[in-house]
Amino acid sequence: MEHTEEVKYQLNQLLEKEKERELLKADNELLKSKWEAQGLMIQKLHKECALLKETLKEIAEVGEINSYEHAILVAKETLESLGNK
Repeated sequence: MEHTEEVKYQLNQLLEKEKERELLKADNELLKSKWEAQGLMIQKLHKECALLKETLKEIAEVGEINSYEHAILVAKETLESLGNK
């Protein structure tokens, strides 16, 4: 009888460990997905930043920006136009 109780206990422990492993696996997959999403967001932000810098450079070369405030206004307008794409 004692042997049967020990086996039951060990089986329950094994089942608990398996549940824990499955939860950890699910957490790992979730974290992996979040990591990938953040990487994609960073790539998007880098592209938007590069586009904004290029736009400001082109405008400055043409001489259409005559003050810091005007440059900020152009930057905001460019960012707004990026949001509409």
